[in-house]
Amino acid sequence: MSTIQNRDLLHVQDHAPDSWDRIETPQERQDEDYAALKVFVTNPVETTTGATQFGAYSTIVVPPGTTEQLLPHDPLRQYAYITPVDEPIVIGTTLEQVQGTNNVGATVPSPSGGFIPALATTPPIRHSDPVYCVNTSPTTATRVTVLVERGSVA
Repeated sequence: MSTIQNRDLLHVQDHAPDSWDRIETPQERQDEDYAALKVFVTNPVETTTGATQFGAYSTIVVPPGTTEQLLPHDPLRQYAYITPVDEPIVIGTTLEQVQGTNNVGATVPSPSGGFIPALATTPPIRHSDPVYCVNTSPTTATRVTVLVERGSVA
């Protein structure tokens, strides 16, 4: 019995039932096509079975006129609240949005993002996207309190 086999064609001279187990399955073809893919992980979200699984509370100090990431991408986040303590901030879901030059100065007449006055708290943030901020003051650092409530994906 002679068998000719290649990637696209399987030809068996002998059609006896025991010869059918030589057919290349789609899974075998897919395994041959597998190529490793290099992956870079940025801003990982810690997962734990401890207390931080349900909530995380932190205060971040943002230097004058600089940007910070307040919230990473988190599929388990249900609610988040952001409160600037010392100076107003501008928040956005992209770093480019908050890096605009119109977001820093004594007055911020046309911010590119959400303007949050000092000691004001955002409405509940209910999406899982990252959130960035910029300190609107060019001279004074500000503390930003971040409260996150997490849950399970159901």
